Amino acid sequence: MAALETLWTAAEAAQALGIAPAGQWQAQGVSIDSRAVAEGDLFIAIEGEHQDGHAYVEDALARGAVAAMVHRDVAGVPVEKQLHVQNTNEGLNRLAEAARARSDAVVTGVTGSVGKTGAKNALNYLLQGVGKAHATAGNLNNHYGLPLTLARMKREMAFAVLEMGMNHAGEIRALTALARPHIAIITHVDAVHLEFFDSVAGIAAAKAEIMEGLEDHADFPATVILPRDNPYFDLLLQHAGQLEVPRILTFGVHQDADMRMISLKDQDVGQEVAAQIRGRRFTFTLPQQGKHHALNALATLCAVDAAGQDVEKLAERLAHLPVAEGRGAEYQIAVEGGTATLIDDSYNASPVAMQVALQQLVKRAKKEGKRSVAILGDMLELGKDAAQFHRELAPLCDGVGLVLTAGDLMERLHQALPPEKTCHAADAKALLAKVQALLQPGDLVLVKGSHGSAMWQLAKQLCHQNPQA
Repeated sequence: MAALETLWTAAEAAQALGIAPAGQWQAQGVSIDSRAVAEGDLFIAIEGEHQDGHAYVEDALARGAVAAMVHRDVAGVPVEKQLHVQNTNEGLNRLAEAARARSDAVVTGVTGSVGKTGAKNALNYLLQGVGKAHATAGNLNNHYGLPLTLARMKREMAFAVLEMGMNHAGEIRALTALARPHIAIITHVDAVHLEFFDSVAGIAAAKAEIMEGLEDHADFPATVILPRDNPYFDLLLQHAGQLEVPRILTFGVHQDADMRMISLKDQDVGQEVAAQIRGRRFTFTLPQQGKHHALNALATLCAVDAAGQDVEKLAERLAHLPVAEGRGAEYQIAVEGGTATLIDDSYNASPVAMQVALQQLVKRAKKEGKRSVAILGDMLELGKDAAQFHRELAPLCDGVGLVLTAGDLMERLHQALPPEKTCHAADAKALLAKVQALLQPGDLVLVKGSHGSAMWQLAKQLCHQNPQA
């Protein structure tokens, strides 16, 4: 087995933190969760609202951590294993800053109301066809996740793709200042996190903060990539102008888009996309159907172009793009008398994402001659109009054969549907038994809801009954 590469030595970490070295350890990774510590990690004892990592230092060391960053003494832990800082949250940021400063990687920041994780995954996959690429794991995109992602970045990375999420104004400003991206992508702006904003325009302005951290790369100017078809494109463009962003690229179906989608053609598996950049037309295939997936792909190809890479060559890799768990992965699940097809889109949900998912479900079920079943959980963080957003899903369910809902908010949708085609339960756990009794062989089943609605747990339970990817 090859030896793991050193990510941080005790001396390097101490220099980054501006403190005296402690011990002679070498770390191959960084963790802020003692349960996820791997052999050779540096454990950072973050003190949060609900948990204090200092209580888990001994556990982290027992699991293989080489040292722990702390801001107070931990009894029973050798001094040489404790890296003392004034504040571990700030210490994590300092480590991230040092990792970013020592890297020559082309850094791309990705944000948006929907599609940012998919775009991040796709761009990372594309760039792996050129060189070593580092990306946000899962959706570690907040004030803990982004600095952790940077602190884990190895020196030799050629590319870094960093996801930035938020639910309040100012959050992305702090993240982009830390990441200092050369390229910024805004995938889409819509009514997500309205609980914390007065309007969608406010959300757009918060997403536009990503441009504030942009820096020129040695080989190309700082670049922002904007959704040309979005209702808030002009607002985003105005922000780019005010910040004097050197290069602005756009994607969409609009005739003025730099990366323009010409046509979409469904295939038995996935879809073929015809696109055009600077008058040059090319085609590529995607493993998933749906216009939103195609537009996400165009955003990533814009970033590929901005970084000076071969767009047409790398677009060929999209045909083999892995589909992440909870984001459209499909499974054959056991039901009474046979099997059904489960589309696991349970990771998260918003009104626009729910609309797209339901439309795609109806379209595909009709094409394949199957009964469509939508299993839906609450869409969260939608503010005072949350109930209305759920009721407004009713027309989109007209073509769905059976709609099974869970949660207080989804009860509004349940009440707006004909009683013969719907069933409701208080939560995902309570709904599971009803789902198992109602599914039939051959059904095409969509599971979707905000992460907090726990529909992902329901999807896992269904897949546990004989999953076949």
